[in-house]
Amino acid sequence: MSSICLSPIHAGDKQIKIGVLAKRGAAHCLQKWSPTAEYLSRNISGYSFSIVPLSFDQVNSATQKGVIDFILTNSSYYVTLEINHQADRLVTLINRDVHSKPMTTFAGVIVVRAERRDLTSVKDFVGKSFVAVDPKSLGGWLAVLREFKRVGINPRKDFAKLSFMGTHDAAIYAVRDGRADAGCARTSTLERMAEEGKINLVDFKVIHGPSSQNHFSHEHHLLHSTESYPEWPLAKLVHVDNELAKQITMVLIKMPSNSYAAQRSHSFGWSVPLNYQSVHECLRELKIGPYREYGKISVEDVFKQYWAYILVVTVIILLFFVLFIRLKKLNKNLENAVSTQKKAEVERKRLISELYKSSDKIKLFAYSVSHDLKNPAIALSGITKLFIKKYRENLDAKGTIYCDRMMKLSDHIVTLVEQINIYMLTKEQPIVLETINSKKIFQAIRQEYSNQLSQRKIKWLESELDIEIRADKLALLRVFRNFIDNSLKYGGESLSTIEISYNCSDNDHIFSIKDDGVGLDPDDCQKIFDPFERSKTVSEIEGSGLGLAIVKEFAELHHGKVWGESNGEHGITFHFAIAKDL
Repeated sequence: MSSICLSPIHAGDKQIKIGVLAKRGAAHCLQKWSPTAEYLSRNISGYSFSIVPLSFDQVNSATQKGVIDFILTNSSYYVTLEINHQADRLVTLINRDVHSKPMTTFAGVIVVRAERRDLTSVKDFVGKSFVAVDPKSLGGWLAVLREFKRVGINPRKDFAKLSFMGTHDAAIYAVRDGRADAGCARTSTLERMAEEGKINLVDFKVIHGPSSQNHFSHEHHLLHSTESYPEWPLAKLVHVDNELAKQITMVLIKMPSNSYAAQRSHSFGWSVPLNYQSVHECLRELKIGPYREYGKISVEDVFKQYWAYILVVTVIILLFFVLFIRLKKLNKNLENAVSTQKKAEVERKRLISELYKSSDKIKLFAYSVSHDLKNPAIALSGITKLFIKKYRENLDAKGTIYCDRMMKLSDHIVTLVEQINIYMLTKEQPIVLETINSKKIFQAIRQEYSNQLSQRKIKWLESELDIEIRADKLALLRVFRNFIDNSLKYGGESLSTIEISYNCSDNDHIFSIKDDGVGLDPDDCQKIFDPFERSKTVSEIEGSGLGLAIVKEFAELHHGKVWGESNGEHGITFHFAIAKDL
């Protein structure tokens, strides 16, 4: 940066450097802005301010290297510095135009020589040569470029030649001297150069862009071709103390419009900072400066911005993949299981079919056997009775005993066959449910056994039994007959009481038949409900071994159960439960 020049400073004070974009050259910049630096030095004690003129190419590097503390530059440069280097605007310049009117906005102006009748609109520039100030100058190029873009012109492709002259004055001279067909600069350049006697305005013609009328500030009365943008801001760089920035802001806003510093800068002083959104929109539309990559999405940008979502999606995809593999494996296992189950089902049906066939054969065999046994047994009993009746007087004592035994055995065979038939019918025939009063059932049972109870002086005790239940009446009578038969047959000489009681649970009716006869081994309490199982204590007494098995079948048909409880050496209690919701 050997070309940078400084305005005079005061020794002993802390040096503060203000970089200024020298749009018309370094000498003109120092002449214009050094009085402002001196004004700040006089009004802020302990600091000495100086101006550092910067070319368009030096603005960014000076800011980045920190060789300046504040920057006064065009609005597009400021927006770039704001985004890239956290520059913060303090005030906005109130420009003074050649008519001594305040201006807080500026624009670009497109000019051609006055005699060029072939150039009347921006569309006529296709195939022509064009000069501008600098690729980064807002008024001297970017504002104009935006106008070209809006009518579909690409200057680098559609112009015969595009050149950048470095300063606004140089661009105007190039058009005046015929070195270019057309050119542009920022507003007020033409008027100031004419005021300074450098050009004659009648030699030029202004070409308006498509936005110059619709988007231009009402305060603008200068020659212009584009929409307007806020004037230059003074901004502090990130390393500058905020307290110093506040002092500068207050001093500049209070600067009198007639002060020497204001007059030399061709301004009315400074205002609070304006809104620079329109400049952002211009750069964004042109995709330059900090918006060069605007709208472009790279893989890196996607990962930086959406890494969390990408991670979640990746995890979800992996989970779905694992789940897919798992489901595929489970599906295969399921297919195998279904195949195995189908085979097992076929085998089960085959076995059930064979079981039914076997069951039918067993039933047929049982009925046949019972018929074959019952008839000879009845015949034997009848012959034995006739034999005793006719020849009793000729029989000795042993013969009579043998005949009695034959009678009892034949009767036992008939009873056994009848019990077997009843047991098989119990398994085959469905129950017939009806509403029954339990008290009437037990009254019928007591009446039926009244003679035996009276002869043996056995007490019959009942608790409250007036209960309405749903059951098969014939099955219930057979159940309680079997219980009473069991007590009378196996209770022995000590039997003196048969007690019947009722209880209930949430789901069942429970009837209990208790006697005080011969006791029962606790180990036999459940075995005696199996077919042909008998207690060891009553093995000497004749019985079929099916009475309690029939009771169990009836209990299960009523969705209930039956069980026994030993009372030690003094009797047994049988419990018979049937479901309430039949």
